Amino acid sequence: MRVIFWYMDSFTYHPAIKGWESAETVEKGGAFSDVIVAFVHGEEKDEENASKVETKLIKNIKWLSGKLGSKNIVLHSFAHLGESKCAPNFLKQLFDRA
Repeated sequence: MRVIFWYMDSFTYHPAIKGWESAETVEKGGAFSDVIVAFVHGEEKDEENASKVETKLIKNIKWLSGKLGSKNIVLHSFAHLGESKCAPNFLKQLFDRA
């Protein structure tokens, strides 16, 4: 797994294009303030070690949240940080558990 963390005073999103056909449709956007945004790239090998990957992601988020004093977290799938990619459903399930 590869992750880029950004701390933002504000983060706004507006869904425009559905990139994964079986994903739920989201009609309206939203906004967050004082937020940590984690752009997460899941790799094929992560599917074999799902528990370890989940634990590592959560520990990193908790550490950064404590360091910055932010309790707002956005997890965003970002499949552009490497060539190996996990199944989209795996990453969704990881996000749901985290």
